[in-house]
Order: sequence, then structure tokens, then C-alpha cells
Amino acid sequence: MIEIFSPNTKLDDIVYDVTHFNLTDDVSNHQHDCIEMVFIVSGNAVQVLNGKRQKVYKGCATIIHPGSSHGFTEVHELELYNVSCVPDMLERLGVSLAFFRNKRDFFFGKNLCSSLYFNGINCYDLINLLAAMHETYWNEKKNEKRHSQLRSFFGILLVFLFQAYRMPAENRTMSPVDIARYLELHFKEKITLADIAEKAGVSVSLILLRFREQFGTSPMKYLAEYRLKYAAELLGNTSLSVKNIADECGFPDSNYFIKCYKDYFGISPARQRRDINQKM
Repeated sequence: MIEIFSPNTKLDDIVYDVTHFNLTDDVSNHQHDCIEMVFIVSGNAVQVLNGKRQKVYKGCATIIHPGSSHGFTEVHELELYNVSCVPDMLERLGVSLAFFRNKRDFFFGKNLCSSLYFNGINCYDLINLLAAMHETYWNEKKNEKRHSQLRSFFGILLVFLFQAYRMPAENRTMSPVDIARYLELHFKEKITLADIAEKAGVSVSLILLRFREQFGTSPMKYLAEYRLKYAAELLGNTSLSVKNIADECGFPDSNYFIKCYKDYFGISPARQRRDINQKM
């Protein structure tokens, strides 16, 4: 039987709460009677949503509707923020989504979960916003402006979410920007040009033409560079072995990863890690 949980704290008239977790163990499948927003800050895991598995890591966000089964497995130093909201939060906040075309489905549609991805400066700003929300929620209870600040924070969070939200790919043709987002979200998986073309709903030749016009490179080179930049982050911020980093970044074997890394950065992964350690 799947357990059903309410938020850890009673939701006050702010209509949401914010919690911060550092997980080292799996989280068994469970449900909530509220809307739960999960934002990954660091580490990685496999998130199980209504029986479906997906890899999550820094920048991933999930909007989970009430009654959806979810949990984490294969957890590796996973840091996250949870924002738990009562189902009628928008009404209580006096927020109307009428002017946001198709956005109401984001919280109340047929899909029980929505997955988003933030990168670059957007990810940095989002994490700072969540940290400010958490700090204000838990440590500034004597602040007379606390409620108005938290409501303002929530409005900013909605803007972040709506900007990142895209309609399901099967309902439209993917643009080069959509393809780049897809590559960034699924870079740890095996991806081919044929896969991308199928997702985008156009031919491989048209994908290559449009993507190069937008980004000045091919989708596969874009994917390779993204993987290598993520590998460089792991080298500097974790103690993972070179082989494990190759696996985490979607490379088929560590020897190929080492070659690609040296070709791109002009230095081997092992040498770069030694240089980093010497500077610390």
C-alpha cells in the first residue's frame, strides 16, 4: 500500500511551505494530498513518477499533482527543495491564469506530473529564489512583512515555471531551442540524430539546417559539448572516478570519454583533477 502524506507542517494562509533536504538514501513511493514542486539543487537520482523512471540532477524540476505516486531510487548526494501547495492555492492567492494560454493545465491538467529543466543563469537564479523562500519561511517568523514577501516570492516562482514550461512535443513541431532543451535534459541517455528527428517531427536534414542556423553547430556536437562541460563540473565538485563520470555523462566507455575530454579541453580528466586539487 502506498502511503499518503500531507506536508510536514500545517499550511497557513501563505498556502504553501518550503522544505530543504539532503538525501543519501532512497525514498519509497508515496503520495501527497497537495501539489508538490520538487527542485533538484545538486547530486542525482532516479525519480519514479507513477511507475515511470527518469534521471534527475541539478536543474530538474517536477510538479506533482495530488494523488500521484512518487519516490527516489539510486540516490547520490541529492539536494533538493520541496514547495508544497494546497490544491486551491491559486484561488487563495487571488491568482488567475486566464491570461496564461494553456498554463492552467500545468497545475490542473490531465497529466499528473510535469517535468521542467533549468540551466545556466536561470538555474542559478532559481536556486537563490528557493533559498530565500526557505530562509524567510522558517527563520523570519517575527518579520511583519513575511507573508507578503513569501507571496511575492511565489509569484516570481510561477514566472520561472511558466517560462520553462513547454507544451508536450507530440502536440507540435519542436524548434531548435526545444531540441537544445531536450538534449540538456536527456544528455545522460543514448541519443541519435534519428531520435531527435523523430521527437522534433521533421527530417534529419531539416534538423541539421535549423539547428546550425540557431546555434552555429550540429545537435550532436552541442550534446557532446554539454556532456563534457558537465563532466568538468563533476571533476571539480565530486570524488567520482573518471569511469563513473563517463557513465554519468552519457559516454559509452571511459577511454572514449578521456579522448573527447582531452580533445576539447586540451588536458586529460586525471590531469585536470590533479591541477584542481593542487589549487585547493
